Amino acid sequence: MRRYTFLIAASLLAQGAAPAAWGAEAGPSAPPSGQGADKLKARAAYREGVEAFKAGRFEAATRAFQRAYGLDPAPILLFNLARCAEELGDGPKAIERYEAYLTQSDAEGVPVDDREQVLRSIRLIQMGLAQPTPAPTPEPKPTPEPKPTPPPAPSPAPVSPPPKVARKITGEKVTPGPDLMPYAVTAWGLAGVSAGIAIWQGVEAQGAQDDHGAASTGAEKSRTADEAQKSADRANVAWGVAGGLLLTGLVVYLLDEDEDDLWTRGVILAPSDDGAQVGWRGTW
Repeated sequence: MRRYTFLIAASLLAQGAAPAAWGAEAGPSAPPSGQGADKLKARAAYREGVEAFKAGRFEAATRAFQRAYGLDPAPILLFNLARCAEELGDGPKAIERYEAYLTQSDAEGVPVDDREQVLRSIRLIQMGLAQPTPAPTPEPKPTPEPKPTPPPAPSPAPVSPPPKVARKITGEKVTPGPDLMPYAVTAWGLAGVSAGIAIWQGVEAQGAQDDHGAASTGAEKSRTADEAQKSADRANVAWGVAGGLLLTGLVVYLLDEDEDDLWTRGVILAPSDDGAQVGWRGTW
């Protein structure tokens, strides 16, 4: 399960009150009624969600925060629901709730001090969703039983070769060019180094994402998010360089000439029904 961890919101109402001090508590002799009763029920559901979240029961926390939001739809509850979705590994749902948190806060005029952190969290989740999941390993197929070998087919009757045509070839052998194979091997070696750097930077990016999840302050979250983005960019560049070097080595390998495959050129003189034919031949 992939997690992009942020601290759970320390406040429930859009006014920023702490969960432990959410408005004035009603006295034992004053039963709630009307809208005030809904707020008290929302506070109770919020506290229940916080306790469930701390205990790692994220599905129970989601249900509690949803009840609280139904009683008192404060934008910060959408943030808490997004956090629960992250812990449950539901990236698309987490992005949807983060965006709803920002949209509702802007619509109600509620200041969002952690807007950049929320947007960075959305980008990190999108990066995680973009990574391809490994394909399952196929089960080995049963080995078929060997079939009996059929008897050998009868050998065909020998066929007389066609009459040879006398011809004369004159020409010269081309001097071999420089040996390009070392350059191809060098390009492939550099491609391997670049691929290793790309893998290393990919691991660094993943580690920065994990550090981002474990960060407890806004500054630390911002630093780890920047490190993850930079490592991912360096990994992409290294992959591009590795691909270019691999292609370059392949082109050089195809251009390399072996001494046994040198091409010759010359004039061909061959008899024909009309007299003689003159032509030019080149092989490579």
